[in-house]
Amino acid sequence: MSTSNSLEKHTDPLIGRALGDFVIKSKLGEGGFGLVYRAEQTGLSREVVIKTLNTNTIEQSPERFIQEAKLASRLEHPYTAHTYAFGVESDGLMWIAMEFVRGTSLDKLLEKQHTIPLERFVPLLDKLCEVIHTAHEYGIIHRDIKPANIMIISRAGRLMPKLLDFGIAKSFTNIITVEEITEISSDPKTSAITSKHIQIRESDLTNTELDDTLRLREDLDPDKTQEPDAIKTNNQKPKTSSAKLQADKTGIVGSPYYMPPEQWRSGGVLSPATDIYALAVLTFQALTGTFPFEGSLADLCQSHFYEEVPPLGKNFPPELDQVIAKAMAKIPKARYATALEFASAFRQASGMGKERNQLPELEETLRDEL
Repeated sequence: MSTSNSLEKHTDPLIGRALGDFVIKSKLGEGGFGLVYRAEQTGLSREVVIKTLNTNTIEQSPERFIQEAKLASRLEHPYTAHTYAFGVESDGLMWIAMEFVRGTSLDKLLEKQHTIPLERFVPLLDKLCEVIHTAHEYGIIHRDIKPANIMIISRAGRLMPKLLDFGIAKSFTNIITVEEITEISSDPKTSAITSKHIQIRESDLTNTELDDTLRLREDLDPDKTQEPDAIKTNNQKPKTSSAKLQADKTGIVGSPYYMPPEQWRSGGVLSPATDIYALAVLTFQALTGTFPFEGSLADLCQSHFYEEVPPLGKNFPPELDQVIAKAMAKIPKARYATALEFASAFRQASGMGKERNQLPELEETLRDEL
């Protein structure tokens, strides 16, 4: 064992610990929800990723964690990182074992080549929308779709996405009510929004959707003396593309560059439309190398509420601007109804027509049986 590995094991009590059938080998990184480790599944000699949930930033009962982990583990799709197992230890440690995906993250790819040509991006978007639509069919919303959470792998000479972090996704069959935000990092690019206090109650989603833009604007009325908690920060411009907020007490999960208006609001109701908005931002970024909205955290919040989406540019069909604008509508119900509708509209507007070599679709009456 190298000196660095010995030091890591000495300083991190989880190194070498067995969690179910998995033995933690080394630390890979950390985020707002906890720590990420490389581990080995001893029975199969398989390398996996273990994510541990940080109980200092997340108030979540083991029962609720298990319920949500079970939901995420049901999502079996070629374009997701599969969930293998999860558990709650006697000391309260909550963990999820997931597929170790070897590839290049989309954000690293964009750092290297700045943009992705339209003809290459459209098939990739098709696949992304397919897996996100499948998640929505299971009642799961991702809440943090962005290039850093998408791995690009090559199979038989074709690029395939792997969407990560469904282990922290939420069911949208419940309403997530955010209580309060007490502290926001001044550099939203280097930190993460975490769930400290979440109240979940059963309700009819359609009855609690945002009714109109006036209700949205109440939180950002410049004439109000009380500024929204979500933008109580300085006006420093974020420095990297992996923007994430950090809060001690918030139920909001997401990254500011990709967050629709309802995700910025305290008490905002999240739905599949939340993911569709983020997909549209990601699409804009991948094609142009820039974000639709830039600036400080406060600027971003204002822009997502008020500003019109800028055009992609003269190198793209103008019909694409209409598709992006609809997917990024301020009101959730004005966006595309499904991720597949967004993908289809984008493909048609791109001039590439229908996707070739599609798998045959099942009859509607057979879908529930298989």
